[in-house]
Amino acid sequence: MYALRFVWRKYILGTANRLGRILRYRLFEHFTRMSSSFYQTYRTGDLMAHATNDINAVVGVAGGGVMSAVDASITALVTVLTMFFCLGLEADSDCHFTLAFYGLGDQSDWSKKIMKVLRQHKKLFF
Repeated sequence: MYALRFVWRKYILGTANRLGRILRYRLFEHFTRMSSSFYQTYRTGDLMAHATNDINAVVGVAGGGVMSAVDASITALVTVLTMFFCLGLEADSDCHFTLAFYGLGDQSDWSKKIMKVLRQHKKLFF
């Protein structure tokens, strides 16, 4: 599991860094095609500051955001599969069914029923 986590993090963060490099190259190409009147209207330092911050933000979202989504998805999938193979189909489906409705909140009658079922399952395992 940890080896896979290392591989996908390296792949996703590497891809995000390549995206940043491509964006910087395209921006440089765009800036070199601009006329001198453009640079007299807009300050070069402001353009570079905005470009640097925006590209860094895109790289951060492409790297960290995607990595978090992939990490959470794969971890959830591994957890569900482990529960299925270790606990069996019936206990696994009961657990997921009750936890799905647990998110509805404490104001409903569902939460009381769910807590009752969860206590029954807890007695089975402990």
